[in-house]
Amino acid sequence: MRTKTARKVVVEDFNQRYPGLGDVLPIKFVWSYRYAGRAIEWEYSSGRKSYEIQFSRTSVWNASRKDMLKIANHELAHVLTYVSDEDESRHHGPYWKKTIRELGYEPSVRAPQLFGEKIMTAACFAANLAIIVWALMR
Repeated sequence: MRTKTARKVVVEDFNQRYPGLGDVLPIKFVWSYRYAGRAIEWEYSSGRKSYEIQFSRTSVWNASRKDMLKIANHELAHVLTYVSDEDESRHHGPYWKKTIRELGYEPSVRAPQLFGEKIMTAACFAANLAIIVWALMR
C-alpha cells in the first residue's frame, strides 16, 4: 500500500470513530525496520503535551487494509491511554488492553508479519555490502 493510501485509510477510520481526530492527530511515515508503528507523546517545558503516530514505510508497503487498521488502532490505543494519564498507560497494561478492546481489536504486541524475509535479507545484505566496500576503500 502506498503511504498516501495508508494515510487516507487511517484518517477515515479515526474520523469515523472520533470525528475530526484523523484531521488533527499527526500521522508520519518513517524509515524503520524496528517497528510497524508507534505512538509518541511529546511533553514540552510549558507542560503542554502533543501526540503523533508513526508508521514504518516498509511495513506499509506490505500491509493490507486490515493490517494497516490493526496497527493504527493499536497505536491509537496508546495515544488514548497517554491522554488518560493512567499509571499503566505507557505500555501494554490493563488500561491499554481495555482501550484496544473498546476499539474492536484483541490486545496484541506483535504486528502482522509485514517486513517479509526477502526485504529484511536484502536490507541486511545491502548494509553488509556497504560496510565491506567502505572497509576496502580505506
